[in-house]
Amino acid sequence: MFSLPTADKNIGMTPNARIDALTSLPNLHSLFLQLDAELARSKRTDTALALVVVALEGFTQFTERFGRPEGGRLLKLVAIGLQQNFREYDCVARMAGAEFVLVLSGLKPQDLPEKLKRVEAVTRRAVAAVSGEKFIVLSMGAAFYPDDGADAESLLAEAGRRAVPGATSAKIGGPVKPLATGGGAEGGLRLLRHVCLFLSILLAAGFLAATLVRLAPGFGTGGAGFPRSHSAHHPDVPI
Repeated sequence: MFSLPTADKNIGMTPNARIDALTSLPNLHSLFLQLDAELARSKRTDTALALVVVALEGFTQFTERFGRPEGGRLLKLVAIGLQQNFREYDCVARMAGAEFVLVLSGLKPQDLPEKLKRVEAVTRRAVAAVSGEKFIVLSMGAAFYPDDGADAESLLAEAGRRAVPGATSAKIGGPVKPLATGGGAEGGLRLLRHVCLFLSILLAAGFLAATLVRLAPGFGTGGAGFPRSHSAHHPDVPI
């Protein structure tokens, strides 16, 4: 399960520790803090919330062809464009590599296509400005509170699961074959899918345990059923 280290939450957290050095967007730690706050507000006011994962497929090939500095410039332009095209109180964060996350409060599913078109336009302009060519395949996945999950982990897992290249993607230029190995958006998206699978297993295990507690009188009580289990601390999932 995703969790922020306690030290990052409560001890010595400076503003710079929550900002991505390259794009000046909120980083992964800051994303979870803001997402938790937005979910609490949505629960309190009974309003919808959308979480969108955006991945620039082909970013590794892009940097191999045009160089790492140009790859960094592309990410900066995408970050600036996303900030300019969404509301000031929307959260635009960089998750890892060439992946971004949008937290859009009050957004309903029927309003999502228009928002995704903005992301496509931003990415298209950024790629054209840096390379003068069309070179990137854009993959996006969205999840909604409360329909797809009630917490940050389940929403991010569902959005990541839906971010499949070619399924709900907007192709910016011709398709780019993903590398079998390597970093960039391809490696980050593969990692995200593994994390999503891990989260799904944890959620299913929790549901099964809760069901057993209800069905087996001795479960969790130290009685004749299953022995009492001790809480285990799950290690942080690397991103």
